[in-house]
Amino acid sequence: MSSDETTDLGSLAGEETVLTGHVIGALPAGFDAPLDTNDAQLVGADLHDARILDGRWSSTTVTGSDLGRTQWEATRLADVDFEDCDLTGMQVLDKTVFERVTFTNCKLAYSNWFDCVLDEVRFVNCHFRESRFASMTMRAVTAATSDFTGATFDRMELRGVGDFDLRGSTIEDTSGLPHIRGLRVDTTQAAAIGAALLAAHGIVVADDE
Repeated sequence: MSSDETTDLGSLAGEETVLTGHVIGALPAGFDAPLDTNDAQLVGADLHDARILDGRWSSTTVTGSDLGRTQWEATRLADVDFEDCDLTGMQVLDKTVFERVTFTNCKLAYSNWFDCVLDEVRFVNCHFRESRFASMTMRAVTAATSDFTGATFDRMELRGVGDFDLRGSTIEDTSGLPHIRGLRVDTTQAAAIGAALLAAHGIVVADDE
């Protein structure tokens, strides 16, 4: 497939797929190539297991689509909206950048975010159970009413105070949150993080004699 060939995503999904705008390099599972979208709409698309390498997505909406276990490498997404999508097991790697991207009602359990940048990204009612976030940079990232149960955070860099806003989300059994400088949480979450810090330092809190 040449880099300038336009491919109809309908060949990758069922009859519900809708494609408007310009899409280049649509790839089936296991195929490695750039996938570029501009001013496009993907509905019911099936990109399960695809590897998206050095792609460029802009002004694109993705609705009700299967992107489970997709692997994103050296890809830039700007002004992209994902809604009601299954991204379970997604891998975001190798300097991939998300700018002004919104995820709404998306499944992101077991996803892996490593060596990437999130800039003005919103997660609304998303599920991140057992996901891993490491060696990444965030600015103006909000995760309202999302579920991070069992997630792991390691070597997170925030551009400023409050640049990762977890207020209203579930953070049970997470690890690494107490070490994120500039994290924004609510009072209930603060109590849980404080208890984790005390336990990590072997501090026992007891009121009885």
